[in-house]
Amino acid sequence: MKKFLAMLTAAMCAVSLVPAAAVAADTNVNLEQESDGRLEITEAGTYVLTGSMQGTVYVNPGAGEVELILDGVDIDGGVSAGIAAVSGDALTITIPEGSVNRVSDGGADTQYTAAIYSAVPVTFEGNGALYVIGNNQQGIAAENADLTFNGGNYTIKAATYGLAIPAGKTGKLTINDGYFRIRGGSGSIDPATATVMNGGQIEEITDAATVTGSTNQTADAAASYAGETSGSTAADSTAGGNAAGNAADSTTEGGNTAADNA
Repeated sequence: MKKFLAMLTAAMCAVSLVPAAAVAADTNVNLEQESDGRLEITEAGTYVLTGSMQGTVYVNPGAGEVELILDGVDIDGGVSAGIAAVSGDALTITIPEGSVNRVSDGGADTQYTAAIYSAVPVTFEGNGALYVIGNNQQGIAAENADLTFNGGNYTIKAATYGLAIPAGKTGKLTINDGYFRIRGGSGSIDPATATVMNGGQIEEITDAATVTGSTNQTADAAASYAGETSGSTAADSTAGGNAAGNAADSTTEGGNTAADNA
């Protein structure tokens, strides 16, 4: 009996050491319940995220693959990235068709410089809508890892570049499909990024008034793109690698928060 009680006490202590915001694999996560400004995913698996949160979703399983399904989320990173993948073998971000999502960052974090930042290979799937506001530097960035888009409808507003693998870092940007409306203070795609466009469409926005920060606008853009011919090719797209040449036409809005852009 004493041995059993000792084992039970040890188990209870072990459970108490798990952070309150850590979640188990294959879990539905309502972000409204995450009040401490940090959700850390520490196991490989699939996670369906819904609701709103001010804080960062950290993907940190150590090893293995993680899939985040964004099903109507509004994530405001506050002083850092909205989503930061810091470890693991790969990350997939799936945007289900019909869903409208928003991810933003804030502050001047020198490590996680984008609204969606990844240090592991990251792939975007699905045909839903995602609005990204990169107040710090980039909208979506991968560092020493590949960044791949297989679909989705994106409206991206960033202080520097909408999509990037920053200078001096390894990795490749591949766009196989998807519709992108990008307004970057320095351009749509960082010219230092090795880019392969097999499909998809990029519309570079230079007028701030046309990008309001509204998720309704993202949904409208998604509906518009869905009504077009789905067989768009790279030839139909604007050249993202020439984005830096348009910097003079753009104004940086790095100081704005998600609330300022609503």
